[in-house]
Amino acid sequence: GQANYAAANAFLDALAAHRHGLGLAATSLAWGLWEKTAGMGAALAAADVERIQRAGILPLTVDEGLELLDTGAGSGEPALVPMRLDIAALRGRADRGTLPAVHRRLVRGARVLRTASAAQAAPAGADGLRRRLAALPTEDGRRATLTELVRTAVASVLGHASAGAFEDRQAFTELGFDSLTAVELRNRLGAETGLRLSATLVFDHPTVAHLVDHLYAGLAPEADGAAAAILGELDRLEAAFVGMAPETVAALVPDGAAQTVFATRLKGLVAKWADTYAAHEAGPVTADACDGPEESVSEELESASDDELFAFIDQRFGAS
Repeated sequence: GQANYAAANAFLDALAAHRHGLGLAATSLAWGLWEKTAGMGAALAAADVERIQRAGILPLTVDEGLELLDTGAGSGEPALVPMRLDIAALRGRADRGTLPAVHRRLVRGARVLRTASAAQAAPAGADGLRRRLAALPTEDGRRATLTELVRTAVASVLGHASAGAFEDRQAFTELGFDSLTAVELRNRLGAETGLRLSATLVFDHPTVAHLVDHLYAGLAPEADGAAAAILGELDRLEAAFVGMAPETVAALVPDGAAQTVFATRLKGLVAKWADTYAAHEAGPVTADACDGPEESVSEELESASDDELFAFIDQRFGAS
């Protein structure tokens, strides 16, 4: 609701710069938030004020404002921004990669704000999220992780103490989102996911559930891609075994022990996979599935015959 106000101020900034270039007196002051609820600030709700303060802008007292007015008027500069800043909050935004360019020099080592048009590499946090999603074995698990991410971001942007204050199917407009909070949520999720997100994100995907679907579509292919790559390698390995000519086998293992060598290597590989998967999931592959309840999967596979080994592979991966 401030587009006309912003346009008028942009004209005043340009007029001051024009006059300054002609050697004439002019100073345009782009005020920050004032503590006294009057003028443009009178229409702000408590949530709006909290959002502005989270962005690193603190309200000015009347005395502070008048002092800055005197300072600005006597500066000889065409345009100044008198405001009170919370440097700690700005540093936090810099750490998240959501610090606006206009504040970048105020915080040492600040990362550039990701926007829908910025073709930049995903920040470290986004890489971590992608690794977390790729490590989860099910779609439900990945969606649950993204839902938690979105709910936490929504609660933070709206100033809620927890994500339990709303439902996943509630429309963002019902929760109190406007264009400013929508952009803040876009920036936050863009930094955390590494995706290039539209400024109209919450209007195009109007609930938490819809937004999770959208983010999943952008992130899941990479999460699912790891499994696809592994299956592709297994297909390639299987084709190599089936299509390998006897003379090729003899050339690789001259002493005629090819079957033993290959079987041993396969046993070790499957054993490592089984132990790793069991450690993450504690169930799909365990010692209980083997004859000796006290033995580990690795020990069982080490002592298995070739027929038992390939029967195990068929059981776990499906016979082709």
